[in-house]
Amino acid sequence: MQYREEEFTARMQHDIQKCYCRARSRMCSEIEDGKGKKIFHYTSAEGFYNIIRNKQFFLTDVAFLNDSTEMANIITVFQMTIKKLRSSLDAEFYHCLIDLLERDDFDYLFFGSEELDSQRYFVLACSYEKDSLNLWNYYTKGNENDGGYNIAFDKQELVDSFETCNRSFYGDDMSLSFGRIVYDEKTKIYIISSFLFDLNEAWKMAKKQDETNTPEKESQKKLLLGAIKAAIRWLSIFFKHECFAIEREYRIILALPNSKLTKYCSCREPGVERLYKIRFTNNMFTPYVKLGFQPSGVKGVCMSPLCEKYVTEYRLREEFTNTDNGMEMRDVLQYGVHEFLRIHGYDLKYSQIQRSEIPLRF
Repeated sequence: MQYREEEFTARMQHDIQKCYCRARSRMCSEIEDGKGKKIFHYTSAEGFYNIIRNKQFFLTDVAFLNDSTEMANIITVFQMTIKKLRSSLDAEFYHCLIDLLERDDFDYLFFGSEELDSQRYFVLACSYEKDSLNLWNYYTKGNENDGGYNIAFDKQELVDSFETCNRSFYGDDMSLSFGRIVYDEKTKIYIISSFLFDLNEAWKMAKKQDETNTPEKESQKKLLLGAIKAAIRWLSIFFKHECFAIEREYRIILALPNSKLTKYCSCREPGVERLYKIRFTNNMFTPYVKLGFQPSGVKGVCMSPLCEKYVTEYRLREEFTNTDNGMEMRDVLQYGVHEFLRIHGYDLKYSQIQRSEIPLRF
């Protein structure tokens, strides 16, 4: 069975398609919130070095994320929501949705799909938190406790630059979506219930259309259910357990057709980079894709609390420590980061390179 949403919507009767797209757009608007202009990507020192130098992010296959509950959360929430909506939905529609949400039918959410017609999703994780101890502790692990960094982006500029820099490589196959992670159970239920309630009218139209269709014509009800299943998979990427709410995560998702990944992997043309690769990380072989970005979207850098350990290693000679001599005192680590950014084409002021305000404990 195909899981690419557009494969279903493209074959819907016009009025049904219009109704579905309207409901889908409203669901997207609940995820693509306008909160906060800046987002922050936390990474190790090595990760920071490679991101800045290459002007490129690695987006991880969603089936290989390090949260064991990733995407599973939506199944329970959907089942709860449908039961709440039972009296509001067409009876046939209700029963079809219940059957649609059998656990065995969602294996592709957790393990990916080998079907060529399926859609694959790759994730870039960011946060609205500019200086979070939890995120420093988890995402900035490197060699020998070398600390880490977070990179501040204007979120719209980052998304726009992904489109500008990568469309020529992936073509019309690439589809970007983005938005906040939803942790609150009531909000999850509201998003799902609004989507399904809006589609109740589409179901009635589809049922009426199928009654008048000749047997050889494609069932509009099956197309609608196929599109809903694909939308469920997409929405699952933006739902996480409420215990992770402190992260205030924001995600950018790249969707690519499974059938094209071998093309991106096998490119051997001179000077053309392979875009789909596998790396060994966290004791797993993890698929990822590459997305380039424009330096102009970077709005600042913050150094982790662990960088505070270098405070006694500043190369400030004793004779320069007296402020009466008019010498400007500089943080050598901060200055080095600024210089690294400058020579790689990032136009940031010295004041935009900051240390974490979280005190370090030894």
